Amino acid sequence: MNKKIKNNELSILVCSYDKVLDVLELWDNYTYTYFQDLSKKYKIYYGLNFPNKENYNLINKNILFSNTFDWGLSMKIWLTQIDSKYLLILLDDQLIKKLSILRLETIINDVENENIKFASISYGVQIFQKFIKKQSIFKGEIPISKYSINLQPAIWEKSFLKKLLKNVNNPWDFELKSSILYKRKFFKSYYYIAKDIAFFEQYIERGKLYPKRFYKIFKRNYKTLTKRYSLEKSRRIWSHIGYIYKLFKELFNVLKSFLIKKIKYL
Repeated sequence: MNKKIKNNELSILVCSYDKVLDVLELWDNYTYTYFQDLSKKYKIYYGLNFPNKENYNLINKNILFSNTFDWGLSMKIWLTQIDSKYLLILLDDQLIKKLSILRLETIINDVENENIKFASISYGVQIFQKFIKKQSIFKGEIPISKYSINLQPAIWEKSFLKKLLKNVNNPWDFELKSSILYKRKFFKSYYYIAKDIAFFEQYIERGKLYPKRFYKIFKRNYKTLTKRYSLEKSRRIWSHIGYIYKLFKELFNVLKSFLIKKIKYL
């Protein structure tokens, strides 16, 4: 019989960095304006480096400090301060577009019952969502690639994530090493696609902004909310091409799974 997960077995960790506190403040204000139910259901934590008076401008006061700028060590220290078994890991420029708590709970229950260590909830979503019913959740094995395991929005088993963080210094190193372990079938990883779970494209790169992505989220010109500069036009074009390629590649993988009947329904 499937075990039903308790509310306190999932928390949300938003990973940030002291030098981009302005980006975290935008996440904080946006989420607590449009997704108040989320904070009532789950504990939301912010991961930062050092205590600072500016931290207290945030609406959410669950702030975890690592007292180091080392990314891997910071992650491990943040995790030790969280009690829940599972974590929805987000970066500070990954904003929620839509998020059904009912659908999220269904996914968490499946993760628990099937002993899944990494569950992506942002895989191939943008295109595929248009063709599925609201009540449906599609589940498929994550294909093997250089970055099979990554820091896009996903649910992690906390104790397993801590093991992956050993001897890791930065996010790119973490993604590469974790993907190699997954390729060796060291753990179970799946993607879940639901019509009412989606995230906006990340609007920050190397400290600079994508103006159109920013406007799509906040419905305001970036100059009214931040002092950051926009990315060069050539970089924005290449990034857009890369994003389209990623979407179609993920769509192809999902369709391939359909054809060989490796897609499951929840």
